Amino acid sequence: MYEGSFKGAQVLGESDKGNSRMNPGEPLNRHLWMQLLLLALLGASAPTTPCSGERSRFYRVRSDEVSPAGRIISLELSDSQISLTWEPFGAGPYHVQHAYDLGTGIWSDVPGTHWPIAETHWAGTVTQLPTYYVSPNGDDANPGAVDKPWRTIQHGVEIVEPGDIVFVRGGVFHERVFSVRGGDAVNGAIIFASYPGEKAVIDGSGVSSGSSGVTISHSYINLAGLEIRNWDTGIWIEDCGHVDISNSEVHDVWYGIGAADGAHDFELNRVEIHHFTLYGFDASPSGGADCHNGVLNDCVAHTCRDPEQNVDGFALGHGTQHDFVFNRCLTYDVYDGFDISAGNTTLNGCSAHDCGNGGYKIWADNVTLVNCLSYHNDGTNLELDWSGLPKTTTAVNCDFVDCRVFNVCVENPADCVRMHNCILASGDNIGIRPVGTGGPWHRC
Repeated sequence: MYEGSFKGAQVLGESDKGNSRMNPGEPLNRHLWMQLLLLALLGASAPTTPCSGERSRFYRVRSDEVSPAGRIISLELSDSQISLTWEPFGAGPYHVQHAYDLGTGIWSDVPGTHWPIAETHWAGTVTQLPTYYVSPNGDDANPGAVDKPWRTIQHGVEIVEPGDIVFVRGGVFHERVFSVRGGDAVNGAIIFASYPGEKAVIDGSGVSSGSSGVTISHSYINLAGLEIRNWDTGIWIEDCGHVDISNSEVHDVWYGIGAADGAHDFELNRVEIHHFTLYGFDASPSGGADCHNGVLNDCVAHTCRDPEQNVDGFALGHGTQHDFVFNRCLTYDVYDGFDISAGNTTLNGCSAHDCGNGGYKIWADNVTLVNCLSYHNDGTNLELDWSGLPKTTTAVNCDFVDCRVFNVCVENPADCVRMHNCILASGDNIGIRPVGTGGPWHRC
């Protein structure tokens, strides 16, 4: 089974091998597509070579109406139906089940499942998706079928349409990949994913043209399960939105993943970026529009290749960028862990340690840290740098421990740090350093 989190609808897939099941626990939202994508071949493992005549079917399940709001408990695909189980928020142990008949195309309630407190309602759309394949042993003259795959990923990029899925078989692809069209909100994203149980590698070794492994300049594109290595820039996202990158690895690059020129509404899930020279992840205007509405979940950025460089693990560049969320992200062995210059940014459950300078470096207004940890950093654990305008940073239930210079440092007295139920401990020098006459505390 292969799981990946995407903006978009639910997708289930099958071959001739049995039943597939998921337990995502993700929210269901009225009039919005569900956010978790499951790409699965039924059965315990995928075949290592294409199987002639193998039947593969993939479905998108779109939630058109859900009342009341709730979360998915399970989504199961069999030969004849799709079964969906969800739990209304606040319902405790009560689960609601619906079944979709693949023959008749009709949803029905499963008898005996209900929520006694209030009436529930579900309406959804199921669509079978076109699926294509790429393999190191393929041929771009082929139709892209599972037993007659294409040879290059870029050929698939130039063929597929909104809502299509491209599975890339395991192996190394020495090619640059760049988008030529995107998906849309009606038909769904275009999806490029490693074949379940295999790893597709996009390797820049020996590639003479282009400096980025993957360039995305069109909206509604999803990447899943890919390894990208040996490029100047691993992945570059520009002037587009609704891009999702999940369960992927980027390494041995100058720049890891960059978002620029108005990139918006993008999401990274369980992405590891390591052995980079200048940054792991960075979102900045780069001379264009400001980036906004980015979410990073369970991502890791670590190990700079040049300790003499000012290397950021996660950075939001200067400008008027806004509205970012980091959930459970981790960074270490870089110069600055989180370098935040975007307003209205929240970091939940994040951690920064063993950084050459600071764990959390804040430049913008209305940045909030909740349940975050910063420890064993050379300069500061939390640092408010002066950007020319007063700002407020809030830390709730955070731990700042064992910093070699300042646990918390506020550079200018016009700035304010609000700390609630935080622990400052250990370290070689100063716990809290307010700079300037009166310090920053007069505004708190």
